[in-house]
Amino acid sequence: MSGDAVCPDELSAWALNSREAHFHAELLSQSVHFRVARLIEKPALDIEQTRQLLIVLRNLCSGGASVAEAILETGVLPAVKKIATKLCCKSDSWDDECVRDENSEAGGELRALRAGTQFLANMSTASEACSSAIWKEFFPVGFLQLAKVKLWHIIGPLCTCLVSCARSSKQFSSALCSRAGTPILSELLDFGRRVEGTENERFGENEWLLMLVGRLVYCEGLLDEMFANLHSESDPQCKMGISQLHLLQFLAIPDVLDWVPEDENSGEGMYKAFASVFQIAKNLTLMLMEPGASSANATEALEPAFMVLKNLSCLDQNTLRENGRDVVSEVCESGLVKWLLDCLRALGSIKNPRTPPEAGVVDDAKGGGDFTARMEGLDLAEGVPVATPYVGFRTDIVAILSNVVFRRPGIQNMVLKLEGVPLLLNQCQVDDVSPLVREWAVWAIRNLCEDNLEIQNMVRGLEVQGVVKSEELDRLGIKIEVDRSTGKLRVGKKEYGAYTYI
Repeated sequence: MSGDAVCPDELSAWALNSREAHFHAELLSQSVHFRVARLIEKPALDIEQTRQLLIVLRNLCSGGASVAEAILETGVLPAVKKIATKLCCKSDSWDDECVRDENSEAGGELRALRAGTQFLANMSTASEACSSAIWKEFFPVGFLQLAKVKLWHIIGPLCTCLVSCARSSKQFSSALCSRAGTPILSELLDFGRRVEGTENERFGENEWLLMLVGRLVYCEGLLDEMFANLHSESDPQCKMGISQLHLLQFLAIPDVLDWVPEDENSGEGMYKAFASVFQIAKNLTLMLMEPGASSANATEALEPAFMVLKNLSCLDQNTLRENGRDVVSEVCESGLVKWLLDCLRALGSIKNPRTPPEAGVVDDAKGGGDFTARMEGLDLAEGVPVATPYVGFRTDIVAILSNVVFRRPGIQNMVLKLEGVPLLLNQCQVDDVSPLVREWAVWAIRNLCEDNLEIQNMVRGLEVQGVVKSEELDRLGIKIEVDRSTGKLRVGKKEYGAYTYI
């Protein structure tokens, strides 16, 4: 095959031989990479020839840094970008079935773009020089075009490439979270939200997206910048953009932290992320108190924000330690514990657990009535919700508190000083709008008492004040009450209109 012509048989042989690592040196010695770089610029190529040339480049780049950098020296990246741009413009008609239909034009185009994106992924992982060159060529327009395709065949290798670029330079990580880069993240998060929980997860594209988001948020500590720049300017009245909601929903996935490499885990990055989510949650509760469209998406975003706080609060202390610091304790001391306890106080006591209130309505059983009068005299933090914003809100508060006091004497004593122990004891009841709040409260008391004699003595000295009324027991004719003479509980069975106590 001459430098200006394509022989199908030779091209097929290149594609086949490039799969085997032991052929790479031979192909390079024949200057195949330079020939491919020249051929791929030819406008007369059909889509199958373009795909095979991209496959050769993709396979060769898997051979390590020296091979990838030799390909980089051919100057092939602008040609690959031109091909990707042309194919992305045709992607509106593509779907997952296209890649299986080898005879369709759309299927051939999708497979060619997949090979090109895989080439970028392999090259970016080879060396910092390669990832830097790809970044300069494709950021931001080229990456955004690929992100808009929103098919797992493209998103997986694209996220691989972005992760490699982020690893190679903090400047690239910051740029990805800037105003110029967040449109790329917005498209990726929208795709991740759509495939989460579907069969497409088995192909692994979400794992790379989890790794990308996890790195930016927990290793680099860029959540503040990312969250601010993801805000949609399409609706200036809306303080919570849909992309910000998608980010919180994605961070709330339990295994996001599993995809953060331990050797790259930064205590400072974790602290920034934890503190940022805390501030976001506080801001969301303030939005809930504002009328009109300004609070749109805020209610839906608050639950994943609390889920992220819960996930971070239950991490092993050693995971969050760097040079002797405890990130969880630092965030707690910055106001998290007081704010959570104030949120719990604002909800009021659980007085009628079997009668859940209507959505958005605060009743006396959930701490309703005249909120201003009820809260008068209490030193509450700013931005505590008046009503239960979602089912399980009380449970999440108690769960976070139970996690942060686990084997942290300083935080245990902080809860004690803030009079949080009786407050948590009062959560040991069934509440239909707070599933499992009783169980989390018991766990919280257990963690508070562990190795803390002062709290143990306080709990030991408490007296039973009464028994929560139970409709189930009433139907069975059973009554439980406090025997004032002994301070213990006694059980009565109703027979012939009167109770006989055991």
